[in-house]
Amino acid sequence: MRKKRFSNVLVNIICAVIFFGTAFYLLCHIEYIFADSTKKADYIEKNVINIYNLSPENNKKLVHYTGKIKTDEILNDGNISLNTPVLKRKVEMYQWKEHRRSGRSSGSRRYNYTKVWSDRELEINHSNAYYNPKMKMKNKTIRANKVSVGDFILDNSVIRRIIPSTTLYTLPERQGYKIQSEYYYSGNDYNSPEIGDYRISYKYVVPGSEVSIIAAQYNNLLYTFKNKKYSINMAMQGSVTTYEMVKKTFRDRTQQLLTLVRIIGFICMLGGIVYFARPKTPKLIILSIFGSLFTSIFLITIPWLTVRPIIAVPLFIISGAITILIVKKEHISIKTILDKLQNA
Repeated sequence: MRKKRFSNVLVNIICAVIFFGTAFYLLCHIEYIFADSTKKADYIEKNVINIYNLSPENNKKLVHYTGKIKTDEILNDGNISLNTPVLKRKVEMYQWKEHRRSGRSSGSRRYNYTKVWSDRELEINHSNAYYNPKMKMKNKTIRANKVSVGDFILDNSVIRRIIPSTTLYTLPERQGYKIQSEYYYSGNDYNSPEIGDYRISYKYVVPGSEVSIIAAQYNNLLYTFKNKKYSINMAMQGSVTTYEMVKKTFRDRTQQLLTLVRIIGFICMLGGIVYFARPKTPKLIILSIFGSLFTSIFLITIPWLTVRPIIAVPLFIISGAITILIVKKEHISIKTILDKLQNA
């Protein structure tokens, strides 16, 4: 009995360490990555220079520039030939997709299967009745070697930041394929596709359309800006301000991920505290929840101390003080763990 109790306590400690480790990773390390991303966004907004023409006085500086994009090159993927700076081919195959269902049946997991269009090969791991053929064609992006925007030539690293957004609807005839709207279709009936059918579409950058760039300037070249901390090259189609480019690239993209990471981190922190303290009364359960919350807030504020100190410092002090009080209230300490092991 004593050995079994010792084993149970040891398992609880191991589980708590795993939960705490995951919480610390999410709420400190991942949060630091997001904080650094915000710091980079702040740096761009503070240091970028809006320019409207070529001026040598801006050499080696971080600039924002909007102009009309053009190239003399014809891009070809083997079927489409088009005068464009960037051509993107998307290849989709009709496939089975495996879904894991909730619940168990006869001790094994349940799976169901649906038919979907996908531009990557979907794996079937739990059934011999469903099969996806290998994809013979893949997505491909072709870029011109020499591209200019207004008065400037773009470095290849900047060209790679331009994402095509205009759908190509005028498709030439292709052997073995039907044309359905913007797609090449390999099957018999587009409205009733079969497993293994392909559909291929294209997006491109319209020559003469406006593109906004944030990069370094040297004479008539726009290239990746680099210093000891950051590497910066951004490009978006359209006349887009610095604020909008930064918001779309950094702030909007990270906000949803941040919320998810923080929720998972809080749950892991709560799991760790529950395994450590083993609260049995409603009062201790409530304290565990609040303890997890304030400890999570305390950890979250650490990466933000140098980014948003006016907000982070007071929050850091308050959450830290409350966390210490709750820990003392629940008597969560190394001594508690050792006592549990000795009494096991």
